[in-house]
Amino acid sequence: MIDWQPEPQKRVAIVGGGPSGIVAARYLKQHGLQPVIFEQSDSIGGQWNARSTHSGVWPWMRANTSRVLTCFSDLDHEPGTAVYPHNEEMLAYLHRYADLFGLTADTRLRSVVELVDRDKPGDGWNVSWMSAAGERRTERFAHVIIASGRYNKPRMPPLPGISSFSGSGGVCHTFQYENYSDQYRHQRVLVAGSSISAHETASDLAMLGAVRVISSSRRQRYIIPKLLGGIPADHVLPTRFGALAAEIMPLDQVARDFKELILQFNGSP
Repeated sequence: MIDWQPEPQKRVAIVGGGPSGIVAARYLKQHGLQPVIFEQSDSIGGQWNARSTHSGVWPWMRANTSRVLTCFSDLDHEPGTAVYPHNEEMLAYLHRYADLFGLTADTRLRSVVELVDRDKPGDGWNVSWMSAAGERRTERFAHVIIASGRYNKPRMPPLPGISSFSGSGGVCHTFQYENYSDQYRHQRVLVAGSSISAHETASDLAMLGAVRVISSSRRQRYIIPKLLGGIPADHVLPTRFGALAAEIMPLDQVARDFKELILQFNGSP
């Protein structure tokens, strides 16, 4: 049975209460529409809600972009926020954003969307969902926005022998890494991979007492510090000027200039 709702042509279902879902709801309300956010966890925030079983955030995790670029254009971070915000600061920011723009009342927590379908093309959408109490309902919406995120399921490479690895620390994906400082203290740890999560996990382990941390990668990488001469790296390297220059300059020249800039700040590996 489908619940009747007033003005269904203005109602928009948003599946997911992370940053994308929240800012989508803000935009819709600005234009006179009625968003309803369905969030399966106990709080908005998406990956930044570390309590959620669907989050890969660990206690010491920070944003890998600076606070200037890790916010929405209509709300700055609070004074005193770290240059690279801690995950708790990011979650607090998203809650403040939702409260400021009246999105909290539009959010249904612990609500799992199970089915989205329609009776016929152009006739709106039926959204079937289950509440925390196990109650199932179906409601009609004019539109549906899927904002459920990408990074919610770990993908392990099919490495021979990984299932029989006998090291005392075992094997885990960075998605399962939470606060294993005691488990890895005084241990030798191999971090396989050379992207952001790998480097931040390796740094975390080294600071929290692992006797040795080895970071491995398949090819040479340039590791850029987060601060370049005291300035956040995202203010210096991947700038809007650089993006525009890449559109009008020969790509070979852009690549050479970019490499020279990296070597200037970081040296050659």
